[in-house]
Amino acid sequence: MTCRALLRSQPIADSYSFSIREVQGTEIIGIAQFILRNPRDGHPWLGLIMLHSAYQRHGYAREFLDTLIAWYRENGYTSLHLAVLEKNSRVVSFYEKYGFVVYEEKETEKLGRVICMKYSI
Repeated sequence: MTCRALLRSQPIADSYSFSIREVQGTEIIGIAQFILRNPRDGHPWLGLIMLHSAYQRHGYAREFLDTLIAWYRENGYTSLHLAVLEKNSRVVSFYEKYGFVVYEEKETEKLGRVICMKYSI
């Protein structure tokens, strides 16, 4: 398998962005993006889960992943991939605790070190 970070400013077919809010709130506390089929490798990829710092470590990212992976499972997907840039490497432990495993690390000229992870559904 080869990991490639997917960074584009133009829309990609079957890609989705969500705003994350508290049930009773109106304020957006985060965003999440994913793609059902990455055109580079055919796998589903999680682009990001980004939460406002005041809402980190409260279970919101885990809840989003639980929901997303349940949907993938119900719709016949067998894996979910993601890439973490070195500057965000502190989130690797979160994904490992969730069940993602590192399958490749690579160095790129544009992005630096990239850690590729996969969750088997």
